Amino acid sequence: MDVVARLCEGELRPLRLLAADGLHDSAFKSLHERGEGQELVRQQYTGRYPFELLQNANDAAWDAGSRGRVHFLLTETALIVADNGFGFGDEQVNAICSLGRSSKGPGEAVGHKGLGFKSVGEITDHPQITSARASFQFSSERVWTDVSAILGALPAGQKLPVYAFPFPVEAGDFGPDAGRVAELRGDGFTTVIRLPFSEGVGREIVEQHLVDNLHPRLLLFLPNVDHLQLRGTGSNFSAEVSREPEDGVEHVLLATTSDSDDEPDETGEEWFIYRGSVVPDAALLAPLGDAWNSITEARFAVAVPVDDAGLPLVSETFPLHVFFPTDERPGLHVAVHAEWVLTMDRRQVAATPESLGFNRMLVNAVGDFLTASVAPDLVNRTGANAAAVEALVPATVASVGAGGADMRARWIEALLAASFMPAADGQLRTPVQIRPLTQSLPSPERAHQVAELDPGHTLRPDIEERNAVRTFLSHVPGIDEIGVPEFLSSLPPPTRDTVHDYYDFLVAWRERAGSPLVAELRKVPSVLGVNGQNFIPGDGTIFFPRERGVAALPEDLPIPVAYSPATDEAQSLLRDLGVKPFEWRELIRDFLITLLASPETDETTRSRGMAALRAYRLARLSGSEDLEPVLGRVLLPGRTADANMRELRPAALMYFSAPWSGSDDLELIYGAFNEPEFLDVAVPEDSEQRGDELDFFRMLGVTDHPRLDEAKPTEQWGYMVGSGRHPHRGGLFNEWMALPEVDAAARCPQGHPASQQLRRSYQLDRHEQLVESKDPLRLMALWKQLARRWGATYEDGMNAQFWCVNTVHAGERGRLAPSLFAHTLRARSWVPVDRGNVAELVLPMNAWISAAQTPRRIQERIPRISEAMYQAHGGPGLAAALHLTDAGRPRVEDLLTLLGSIADEADAAGGPNRETVQAARWVQRTLHDVLREDLEPHPAPETVRLLATQNGKSSFVAQPPYAEDPLLRDTFEKQRPLLSAEAGLTRLTRYLSLTKLDDAVKTSPLPFGEHHDALYDDTATRVNRIKPYLFALVRAENSSAENRVRPALRSLELIVCDELALRYQYDETEVTRQDAVCYIASRAERRRGRSVNVGTAYLELDPTTRQPHWFPLGRQLAQFLNVPTLSDAFTMLLTATSGDRKRMMDDRQIHDSDVREARQLLRISAEDDEELSNVLDSLVPEPGDEDQREPDEVAVLNQAAAASVTVEPPADDNGEPAEAEQSADVAAVKQAAGPAGPPAVDYSRVEIVDARPGRHAPDAPSRRPSARIGTGGTSTAPSVQTEEQNRRVGKRGEEVAYNAERRRLTEIGKNPASVHWISKTDELSPYDLMSVDEDDQLIYIEVKATRASDPAEPFYISHAELIEATYRRSRYYIYRVTDVDDAAPLITRWADPLALIKEGRGRLLLAKAQMALTVEEDAVE
Repeated sequence: MDVVARLCEGELRPLRLLAADGLHDSAFKSLHERGEGQELVRQQYTGRYPFELLQNANDAAWDAGSRGRVHFLLTETALIVADNGFGFGDEQVNAICSLGRSSKGPGEAVGHKGLGFKSVGEITDHPQITSARASFQFSSERVWTDVSAILGALPAGQKLPVYAFPFPVEAGDFGPDAGRVAELRGDGFTTVIRLPFSEGVGREIVEQHLVDNLHPRLLLFLPNVDHLQLRGTGSNFSAEVSREPEDGVEHVLLATTSDSDDEPDETGEEWFIYRGSVVPDAALLAPLGDAWNSITEARFAVAVPVDDAGLPLVSETFPLHVFFPTDERPGLHVAVHAEWVLTMDRRQVAATPESLGFNRMLVNAVGDFLTASVAPDLVNRTGANAAAVEALVPATVASVGAGGADMRARWIEALLAASFMPAADGQLRTPVQIRPLTQSLPSPERAHQVAELDPGHTLRPDIEERNAVRTFLSHVPGIDEIGVPEFLSSLPPPTRDTVHDYYDFLVAWRERAGSPLVAELRKVPSVLGVNGQNFIPGDGTIFFPRERGVAALPEDLPIPVAYSPATDEAQSLLRDLGVKPFEWRELIRDFLITLLASPETDETTRSRGMAALRAYRLARLSGSEDLEPVLGRVLLPGRTADANMRELRPAALMYFSAPWSGSDDLELIYGAFNEPEFLDVAVPEDSEQRGDELDFFRMLGVTDHPRLDEAKPTEQWGYMVGSGRHPHRGGLFNEWMALPEVDAAARCPQGHPASQQLRRSYQLDRHEQLVESKDPLRLMALWKQLARRWGATYEDGMNAQFWCVNTVHAGERGRLAPSLFAHTLRARSWVPVDRGNVAELVLPMNAWISAAQTPRRIQERIPRISEAMYQAHGGPGLAAALHLTDAGRPRVEDLLTLLGSIADEADAAGGPNRETVQAARWVQRTLHDVLREDLEPHPAPETVRLLATQNGKSSFVAQPPYAEDPLLRDTFEKQRPLLSAEAGLTRLTRYLSLTKLDDAVKTSPLPFGEHHDALYDDTATRVNRIKPYLFALVRAENSSAENRVRPALRSLELIVCDELALRYQYDETEVTRQDAVCYIASRAERRRGRSVNVGTAYLELDPTTRQPHWFPLGRQLAQFLNVPTLSDAFTMLLTATSGDRKRMMDDRQIHDSDVREARQLLRISAEDDEELSNVLDSLVPEPGDEDQREPDEVAVLNQAAAASVTVEPPADDNGEPAEAEQSADVAAVKQAAGPAGPPAVDYSRVEIVDARPGRHAPDAPSRRPSARIGTGGTSTAPSVQTEEQNRRVGKRGEEVAYNAERRRLTEIGKNPASVHWISKTDELSPYDLMSVDEDDQLIYIEVKATRASDPAEPFYISHAELIEATYRRSRYYIYRVTDVDDAAPLITRWADPLALIKEGRGRLLLAKAQMALTVEEDAVE
């Protein structure tokens, strides 16, 4: 039996024995634990199977004693790996089938754990191996089958040690790769491993693994493989390594051919490999296990990449290697390999207690090897080339991993002890013997050229230029850098021979070092003087030589002058060192100002000094610094405005006199102070010279406009709030600080009360005294001066700034507030204005700017600035900043103030006159125009007096009511003051909360002589004919009103009468106007979720023309439809002939088709049809409802009544159901009534009450109707009546209702003649009475009389009545007359009965042609 069969049988036999003994669970457990171990190994080695296969090939080559070749081939179905090593004998097969067993030991080969091959489980579950000595395969499927055959069905999740069960393999088992396997064996490869892809493993994944892990450099540290091939991928290569000893170093040539592209690409790399070893202490090996005790040496190597000239390359860093790269990266330009103990996944250097000592031993051995051999040899071997030094020092990248960090730290430690640093004298020194130059130097080579440095302790310049070397040295403790001061001390001061190189070097150095270098240069003699001396810049001011063309200063001034190099860069450096142009700030401050600011200086010296300042002005024009604070101390001759006093004054306190400025404004403004502050110097006659002198004196601080003093602190804690030290302090300052907005800005929002600074404040020169003078001429001149320079000078002074200086303040520190200057301008009455030809001084906010469209009477009443003030240069800007009122765009508050002043004027004159009336009306109109729609109402409207009239007399009163209707206005203007203003000032009336009488007055029309004849028909026909034109006009010119206007027009009713009176009631006042000719009563209703206007038009006929008064109807109709702007057009349409009407519509681009469409829309639309249908549908009971069953006693009645729903109504539309036949019940009724008939009606006792509808409660299904049909009390009526009796009851009920309705109208102040008994003359009418309701709307009344007492008892209703109720809606009433045969019947009325039924407060019983309305018991009103 061969080894494969023996091993497999050796695994299966124990399973059979356990199964025979019934120990299946023990078998499963053992197999599972071994299977989990195998899986754990696979997981730990994820992604490393290419390394493990290459490692096995290397060890097989070592076993064979040959130079190894390894071939990786990726096919479509598998990964094939071939090598020329020893192959698989019994020992190797036994090892691969075991977990943790190896045929190799530590120190003998790369792999020695017996685990690596299991990593192929990542891509295959069926490894196949063919070798010269043994061929076998592993199959998880076959293992599962064989074990199941012995133990039975395996438990869910059972794991099996697949690699413990080898099975024989035949050539046919290699599938599509059989030929390639045979070919590789034929090419001399002794072992071929085929790894078919597991299900779910894609070829592209395996390809990525191979490309990521296999590369030619793997051959560097593999001792037994010289040739590596990769085929079948997109990155194929063939690599071969050759090793030649060279003076104690292994010189490695790595040749690679890449054949992924069409053209093979051959590349090569060269390496110096330093190899070493260390004998491990037995105490370090013991914790690692018995296999390690036989190790006699641990090997390591350092590989340095070099170019073809043998110089090290520093473009890469490399990970630590244990034959293969790990994840540990020390950040070195060399590759370090050692036989460290690795973690299970072979990615990191192990740090377990057992491995720590051994691994540290190797790290220290590598460090010692670096110090003694690698570092000095590499530097000497390359001729002390800078690349060798840079290759040895760590790269600037950080290390990765604990092992990488340990190696980097030991590497640095070893370098510190190595003599590998070439010094400037040519000798190699240790790093601690070197003093690096400061890194800010531009070039070490130039530094050595210009400075006197110690060559034995400074690096050779080309070495020090390497950034990695300088970085390495900067992190070495104990190394003393040559700093900037020390280097400057070794730098010889410049001479005429060296100055150019000296300054060029310093210029380049400054570009890198910046201001710190400049600060150090100011401490050493770094400036060469024109006479060869050296100056230290920090000791005093140094000047550049005087430029050609600039006036010279006195020669005897002791001024240090620097030698000026030719380059701009060098001159810039000197300027940074403090060297200054010859005539500038320090020269003036130190030499000239001392003379010119003293009144003791003689005239000759003063004249010479002034000439020097004039020379300075010319230099200043070319860009020198501003010296205003210093120059302002120069004393100049000054005089008072009247020239009575002359003396020298500081230039900063002086103004140009009139001869200089060309204006006497300044002398007018400040002359009254009698100060010698006006320049007393003769004006040159030459204009050019005069311009130069003007510029000169301006430079000194003399100004041609009122000075705006800016107060800024010169120290951090200057001008603190509340300190009392501010230069602007005074009464006005305190007033300003108390302003709410200023007080708020002075408080820190973060709560630092003691740290607030007034950082910037502005005050005009003697501003408060100027305002207090109240001199219009001076203040007019001040206005002109402020306006002239508003944008350039004064506008920026309108804001002060407060600042928090607390160090813990976070975020923005500054807050702005109106400045003291702004407060003085705005809070004092100083602006000269004219009001009615009277000069005044007013607050800026009260001053007005005239507008061309402003009426004369308004201009005379507003405080206006002059046209010249506004048109002056800068005038508009100043006026805007001071919030003057533009008469063309006045503010609300300005108009209210003006209106108040007009009212006061009227009071003073004993009442309004024509001028004040016109002025007030203009203000009120303008106020309406400027008010916004969203403006909140005035908070105190009772304080605003408006123009009003009463009985033709005007007055000013607060909140007068107003009326838009002319008759209403005419009526109440006799009773009380009404607003006197144009119509349509809705924003004004809303803003001042005025009462609109049109809404507040209760108006009741009283028609007399109503017409229901041809005159009514003619009027109605004309109105209905005009309605489409009106509606088309609305749609064309106010489309947003279309949905509002259409239902209102359609439902508009007419009452035509001979005479019309209107009764007005308001605030306990009642007035009747007999001269009314038209009135539209209206009310709003909710229909289908929107508000609809319902109206009744009362029209009086002209006694002469017998036509309505169309003009007022047009206006009132436009008001009723809420389109008042169309009132004139409505009137024209009502009065025009058909031809004129058409021409008018054409003129407005309204065509005949538009009118036709409007006419169709005013008919019952689809929407209204649907509404009607929905109403009726909702009222019809469901078929089968129990309450639809006919009572036996009314069946014969219902047979006749039902027909009335669909055919002509029966003879009696007013009473109870008619019956065609007599019955015993009828006879009984007659007998009960008696021959005398019912008593006469006592109308004083008849009441009409509005029903309070209750909820309809349907009868229980099993209940049969009784004599009580309704839901109210017990019925006293008989169940059957004769037709004659029915008609009698109906007529009596109508008569009762007619008289009661007349009495009702009388009681509410209406004309009882407005009640019409229609059915008395027209029995087919769908309603019995016409009347008006409380709101004067025409209503239609259907009377339903009964001898019963229950108003909720069902009554019969005809088809025509039902349609009328649906069409009239809220205008349709049911008057239910109960106890009709009593002397005092009761009338209960319901409005819009169909709406009540829809709401569940009644029922429509179509099968019986009945309607039942409900009332709450004992709840009628």
